Amino acid sequence: VLPTLKIEASARTEKMLAQTRARVLEGDDLVMWSEAAVLVKGEQEEKELLQRVQSLVGRGVPTNGSFVGFTYVLETTPKNGSSVLSNKFTLVTPGGSVAWRYTKSHPVPFLETTVPGPATIPVYDSPKLGRLGGAICMDMEFPYFMREAGNAGVDFFLQPSNTWASLGLWALRAESWRVAENGFG
Repeated sequence: VLPTLKIEASARTEKMLAQTRARVLEGDDLVMWSEAAVLVKGEQEEKELLQRVQSLVGRGVPTNGSFVGFTYVLETTPKNGSSVLSNKFTLVTPGGSVAWRYTKSHPVPFLETTVPGPATIPVYDSPKLGRLGGAICMDMEFPYFMREAGNAGVDFFLQPSNTWASLGLWALRAESWRVAENGFG
C-alpha cells in the first residue's frame, strides 16, 4: 500500500506514479494507493491519469503482472461554478484494462464534502487473485453494504482508506468484523 502524500498536487501525482512503477517493476501482484492519494482537476486530467497508470501495467498479459488500485479526489466544476468533489477508486488489470471505476458511497459525515456514488460493490473475476471486490474506507462500516460482497462470493476485498489517530484502530476492529461476517479476505 502506497501512502497518501502531503505535497503539492502535480508533484504528488508524479511521486505516486513513480512509486507505482517501481512496485510494478518489482513484480508485485497488487499495488494499492491510500484513499484520496491525489487531487485530479477535471475529466481530462482524470483520463490522462488513467492512461498513465494503464501504461505502467499494460505491457503485461492478463494473468501475469500487477493490478493497480489507484485513488483520487476528482474535482469538477459544473456550469454553476461550484466545485464538486468525488472520492474515486479505479482498479486496472495487469493487461491494462479497467476492472472497475468506483465512487465512495458513504463519505464521512461532517468531514467529507464529496458527492456519494451508487451503493454498489464493484466485483472483478481474476484468474490470478480470485474474485475481487472493493470499496473505500467508511463504506466498510455498513454491514448491509458489505453483505453485497459476501453475497457476490468475493475472495479478496480491496479497501483503500485514509484514517487518522485513534480512529484507525477503531476502524480496523470494525472492518475485521465485516470480513468475518461476510467470508472474504
